[in-house]
Amino acid sequence: MTQDDLFGEEPCPHCGHVVKTYKRTIHNEMARFMVVLAKKGVGEIVDIRRAMPSASKASSDSSYLVHWDFVTRPKRGLYSLTHKGLSFLQGNSSAIRYIYLREGVVVGTEGKIKISDVKGFDVNTLFAYA
Repeated sequence: MTQDDLFGEEPCPHCGHVVKTYKRTIHNEMARFMVVLAKKGVGEIVDIRRAMPSASKASSDSSYLVHWDFVTRPKRGLYSLTHKGLSFLQGNSSAIRYIYLREGVVVGTEGKIKISDVKGFDVNTLFAYA
């Protein structure tokens, strides 16, 4: 599948329902969300609505982090950071820059990203966020 095949809307070949493909990357709010989880500890389950009540973008986009294996989501609204997520957050590893989602399923990936590449996120003040 080429990058050109990933974009746009098309009818499902089985049911005719129009499906869209979305391009997602890790952004500042998602990184801040991972910091909140990191402060609680790897594997600790956190209720995002209580931990970040005013961060609507983080709470809505945080669920995408499961596609990078940076968080687990045992139940809606509850998340925990993985060792892979902590490694990325600490700058010890890179990750896929873009994922392409169609109907909630990853249908493609592109590039690499490090935490220092996340726009608006200052890795030097990593744990200043709460």
